[in-house]
Amino acid sequence: CRVPVNASIVCNRVGFVATLALAVYELPAPGEKLLQDAEKLCAFLRRSLRTDGSVHYTDGATDVPAQVAPAGINEYPGLALQALAASNRHAPTEWKKDAVKRGVTHYHLRFRAHPHPLLAATVLPAAADLYAQTK
Repeated sequence: CRVPVNASIVCNRVGFVATLALAVYELPAPGEKLLQDAEKLCAFLRRSLRTDGSVHYTDGATDVPAQVAPAGINEYPGLALQALAASNRHAPTEWKKDAVKRGVTHYHLRFRAHPHPLLAATVLPAAADLYAQTK
């Protein structure tokens, strides 16, 4: 997979990778090389997924993201889920569908406990995209 070299303190890795992959998938006619690179970026995002549906968006494996970068919980996970949903449009796989479903469920519960407009604005597009693909 492709991995950003800067630490997330400089530029959040999960947020950057997700945004870059989304940009590739939204191009009108991306070349095969760009699509392959976007899939490699999504492989990086896959490594950030947790079994409970959350997205680990900090660098340390034992970090608690909500404590290390509390503002990021409303932005980076939703971007990662959006990128995976867009990737699933290009190259459908069960793990992508499952990741987005689990993520939407997890962050729906988070939203109910701690409502934030940015969390809704980043997670809802992923849910809508996957719904449009799968009904």
